[in-house]
Amino acid sequence: MFWLGGLVEFIRQSDSGTHEVKGKGWLVENLHWLSHALNYCQIKDESLSESIEEWTTRLERNYKKGMKISKQDGKELSDEADHWENLIFKELCARPCIEYQEGALNQRALMLTSEGKPSDIFDKKIWKRLPKIAQSDFSDSAKCLLIGASTPATMVALRGTEAVIRAYYSQKTNRDATKKTLGTIIKELRQVRGINEKLISFIDYIRSERRNIALHPDKMFSQREAERIFMEIVSVTHDIYAKALM
Repeated sequence: MFWLGGLVEFIRQSDSGTHEVKGKGWLVENLHWLSHALNYCQIKDESLSESIEEWTTRLERNYKKGMKISKQDGKELSDEADHWENLIFKELCARPCIEYQEGALNQRALMLTSEGKPSDIFDKKIWKRLPKIAQSDFSDSAKCLLIGASTPATMVALRGTEAVIRAYYSQKTNRDATKKTLGTIIKELRQVRGINEKLISFIDYIRSERRNIALHPDKMFSQREAERIFMEIVSVTHDIYAKALM
């Protein structure tokens, strides 16, 4: 938004008569960047886009590189930029905004995770290996944590963990896990020769003390509980991939 406002303000000052029309950082380039910024901010006002396009074409046609904008054109463009500014202001003020919930977790890392990107929370190599449903669930959980929706954050994160555990089971047993319960999966994993028993115990803890409790219809989670469970889920996911699926 600061970038968008800066572009409009630069163009608005064209009535000073000091602005060159063409060249790096001057009016035509800033008009192109303004169009790009509007698309990036998803501001879809047709009259605004058409006006910017008309001014871009007009300046490109009437000026050569190194020429400064005329006083008359500069005044007209400045007045038009005032109009653009008002349209953009109304558009942005009409948008609902949500303030992120303060918590123990790194907000920047949660934002990246919520966008489906690797972050300080999920290692890049591990994130790319996650099942698509787990990526989607962990991203949605991060969104919920950011806005303080702690109970759905926990529920959806646990569902993502189940997808990771099922992938782990299939890799270790070469059997399909689709129709098996989590309890059955863990029981069968314990029978796999050379299995990491401590890791299986950690997975079973997540199942019995987190996932099963979360299934109770009257269970609710505070923000602190949700964050702790989320990090336990991150930890078991990293352990599974670091020790078993990498």
